[in-house]
Amino acid sequence: MKSIRQTSLLYIFFFGLLSTACKKEEPSQTNSGFDQGILITNEGLYNQTSGTISHYDPEQQLVQNRIFKTTNQRDLGNVVQSINHFGEHTYIVVNNSNKIEWVNPQTFAEEGQLLQLQQPRYISPINDSLAYISQWGNDLLSGSIAIFNYQIGEQVGQIEGLGKGPERLLPYNNMVFVCLVGGLDTDQRLAIINSQTHQIDQYITVDDAPNSLQLDQNGLLWVACSGKAVYSNYPQIDTANSTMGSLIAINPNSKQIVHQLNLAKGQGAKQLIRNANGSQLFFIHKNAIYLLDPNQPSIREIKSGHYYGLGFDNENNILYAARYMGTESAWVDRLSSPNFILQDSFRAGIFANDFHFQ
Repeated sequence: MKSIRQTSLLYIFFFGLLSTACKKEEPSQTNSGFDQGILITNEGLYNQTSGTISHYDPEQQLVQNRIFKTTNQRDLGNVVQSINHFGEHTYIVVNNSNKIEWVNPQTFAEEGQLLQLQQPRYISPINDSLAYISQWGNDLLSGSIAIFNYQIGEQVGQIEGLGKGPERLLPYNNMVFVCLVGGLDTDQRLAIINSQTHQIDQYITVDDAPNSLQLDQNGLLWVACSGKAVYSNYPQIDTANSTMGSLIAINPNSKQIVHQLNLAKGQGAKQLIRNANGSQLFFIHKNAIYLLDPNQPSIREIKSGHYYGLGFDNENNILYAARYMGTESAWVDRLSSPNFILQDSFRAGIFANDFHFQ
């Protein structure tokens, strides 16, 4: 019996062992700048330097792939996990290269690096000078938070002993909620950090593998838990030994659970995102896209398929959904609100995952 904790790591590692023959690259197209439109992280193949960034201009319907490499004449790195913009720079987390890079938002020229991190995952600012970087640790079990001063471009501290697999972060008042997805093992908790003292304040126990979180329009904190997936013969799930996934709503002030929606064993919720006001939340379940109405609360499927990453364009009310395509570059579907009809699609990079809307 084989237990797999992180589906994304499994996909990337498996296809990284396949043929690495390169497809002919599309000719690059010019753009007035990369500080408008949508940025997409493409993880690439595990233990290769095929991770990239794509830029999509929705007005011109123009996609440009490999923009970091085109601008800087070098590869970005191994497993491009996530991207964020704050202060004067755009920050790119390169997980298996153990670094973050920051670039000029308009030109995408490199302006700095923070090296020797420990399997970093996500970065989020907590005030006007500091950001937290979630890290799984070099053993993928010893989770921590790197404290990064983005005004000077240096790591200035670290919060140790956090738990297994710190993943997405959500600042709230003087707290930061951190999902503990489990790394190569299992965890069932949210860590709450005091962002003024950088001390762990408390934990909230949820279900196995909490991976993403969002605030709804009522001020409740929703947490997506994928559950522990155990495979008898991949991708066949051993339901007897897998655990239930769920969507859990927490009052962030009282820290009490107020709603719980249970999902299938080993096939719970991941990639939880929201629209502009938090009246609708979206997530991936059984590879399909689901809508969560937080007021009922209730869920429904809105698009079947084999989806890997989600993002929501608040300005144009369009849901972006990256389809899993193995070693091929991913297709990104654009679904228009309110009925989420497929509007069009475009090609990004391998394992398109994280979206940043500017």
